[in-house]
Amino acid sequence: MVTKPSAGPRGGKTTVTKGGLIRVVIYLSPEERKALKQAALDREMPASEVVREALRTFLDIEDG
Repeated sequence: MVTKPSAGPRGGKTTVTKGGLIRVVIYLSPEERKALKQAALDREMPASEVVREALRTFLDIEDG
């Protein structure tokens, strides 16, 4: 994955992929992390995609 630094919301560097995805750090409880890992394994997809899918559903955002 090729990334390039760009200006973040506070003026610092942030990582953006070629596809336009922005790197975000979140903090999870051990139980949340375990459930996320299991969901990713069950669906045979990366945990990041499970999170994006859940956010789109929760925030009522159409797939783009």
